[in-house]
Amino acid sequence: MKPLYRSAPGEYKPRAFAPLMLKLNPTILTTISVCAALGLVVSHSPGQPAAADKAKKDAPAAAAKPAAGGDKKPAAGKPADAKGKKEKKKKEKHKAKAKDLIHDMERCVAFIGKAMKTDRAKDKSLRSKKAKAFKDQLAATSKLIDQLKKQAEAKDKAMFATSRQVDQAVSATDVTFKFAGIKNKEVGSGVQKLKAAWEMYDKKFNRQALSGKDPKKAVAPLDAKKAAQLDEVKKKTDDLIAKLTALEAKLKKYKGLDAELNRIIAEAKTIKATKATYGAFITALDRLQDLEGAFKGLSRYVKVTYPSLVKEFEVFDVYWVDFEKTVNVYYDEYYVSYDFAYYETTEFEYTDTSIEVNISESEVSTYESYVETETSNESYEEVSESEATTEDSSYEADEADEDIDAGGDVDETDDEIAEDGEEMSDDGDDDGGGDDGGDDDGGDDDGGDDDGGDDGGDDGGDDGED
Repeated sequence: MKPLYRSAPGEYKPRAFAPLMLKLNPTILTTISVCAALGLVVSHSPGQPAAADKAKKDAPAAAAKPAAGGDKKPAAGKPADAKGKKEKKKKEKHKAKAKDLIHDMERCVAFIGKAMKTDRAKDKSLRSKKAKAFKDQLAATSKLIDQLKKQAEAKDKAMFATSRQVDQAVSATDVTFKFAGIKNKEVGSGVQKLKAAWEMYDKKFNRQALSGKDPKKAVAPLDAKKAAQLDEVKKKTDDLIAKLTALEAKLKKYKGLDAELNRIIAEAKTIKATKATYGAFITALDRLQDLEGAFKGLSRYVKVTYPSLVKEFEVFDVYWVDFEKTVNVYYDEYYVSYDFAYYETTEFEYTDTSIEVNISESEVSTYESYVETETSNESYEEVSESEATTEDSSYEADEADEDIDAGGDVDETDDEIAEDGEEMSDDGDDDGGGDDGGDDDGGDDDGGDDDGGDDGGDDGGDDGED
């Protein structure tokens, strides 16, 4: 049916038969009058706006829209290419030598120290007794990083033993932080970035350097001597698992401690599945450092917070010394022919910013000093064992170690190892994203998500409370 009032587009008048319809239905006239007064008179056919109405609606858009062929400017902050498409922002690449990554670790420690010192007065969690183990551990870790730096500059092979201790100490720092209950976000961020910087260093200048650039070596079967060493390591690990499991049975009511200890046990079980190849063996030895450190971080925390459990953990102080006599001797054999030229010239290339912290160079030494010397003299607010138990009950073991599966395999496939190793042999570098021929751990190479601690002495280990 045609509209009642249209005679031409944009001109609407009653048709000839309209008066008859109005006479038959007077209400139509009243309705039209009301609608006209309200500006609601239908002035166009469905889906077709009237010319005048359309002109009004189009006017603002026409004013904003450039004329055909005119320049089209991209939105602010969104550059366009020649075809007017948004230009995809490329990830900025970074390159770092061994000395640079060590300095990044120093910066991370200083960043954490600055946050702790600045916010201590207003942040109760930084004054809690639960935070003491973390601060003590961080101080020990910082000293070890300084030691590693000096030894590396002097090309002192003692740096390799120190490197193992740093591995453990960084892991212990992570574990003590998890239980410290510190709410400061900058402290938490600093810990994560410290772990990431260490993992980059450990991967490139320990695991990769020790297994060599030749992918064939990484997947080659161990010779008889090293195969026997691997068997001995597995036996030692079996004994360790048994002792940790016995301890875990005594921690059932301490949910947080129990969860972390279970995580450590699960990681230890992966060592038993290590393949008898060079890459897998060196990675297993490296992971044992993380595992030992994780336990020592937990032990340090317990000795501060849970007096009733101190004796249960103290028995391990002697045990680790014996454990290291086997594991560390085998590990250190790889360093005999270490290539210092590789150490000094090789660059680690990465595209993320996971190790960058906002602190000026002039502040680094100031806050490193604070961490190493002042935190030990600070006072803390007491926390009862029952309070700590309640707070720690919400603790959950890391979900990040997806590759740690009790009874699972420590290794990547030989093909994956060979591919990464070939990339290294081609250009002598990697992109910071994949593992190389020696990093055959099937483990967490995601920016240092390994938890652990140190190995005693002044290296940030579990050496009792100050």
